[in-house]
Amino acid sequence: MADRHSDSVKEKLSLSLDEIIALNNKQQKQQQQQQQQKQQQKQQQQQQQQDNTQQTSGGPQRRRRNNSAAAAAAPYAGRGYPHPYPPNGVPGVGYSVKVVGLPTGMPWPRLEGIIRRAFGHCGPIIAVVPRRDGEA
Repeated sequence: MADRHSDSVKEKLSLSLDEIIALNNKQQKQQQQQQQQKQQQKQQQQQQQQDNTQQTSGGPQRRRRNNSAAAAAAPYAGRGYPHPYPPNGVPGVGYSVKVVGLPTGMPWPRLEGIIRRAFGHCGPIIAVVPRRDGEA
C-alpha cells in the first residue's frame, strides 16, 4: 500500500502542473460518474419496489379524483338558510303543518321519512297523517 502511494507521489512529482490538474479533473469526473450511477441504481430499485407493492396490493387500482366541488364549498360549510326556530322547536307551542305538492306513487313510509327529515329541525314530530293525493 505504501509502495502504491509513493509511486503515485513520484508520478505526480514528475508531472507538470497542467498534467497534474488534468489528472485530478479526470479522477473527479470518474468519481462523479460513479456517484451518478449509484444514484440511478437506487432510483431504479425504489421504482421497482413501488411497482411491486402496487401490484401485490390486489384488485384494480382506482385513481382518486380531485374533489374540487367539496374544496370550493368548504369555506361555506355550516352556513345555510338560518331556520326561524331553535333546533328543538319553540318551547310550549304545538303546531300542525299541511304539506301540499308531495310526490305521488311513492311508498308511504319513504314519504313519511322525507317529511320527518324536512321538518325535523322544527322540533319533535308526533305524527304524520296522510291526506289526499299529494298532501300530508
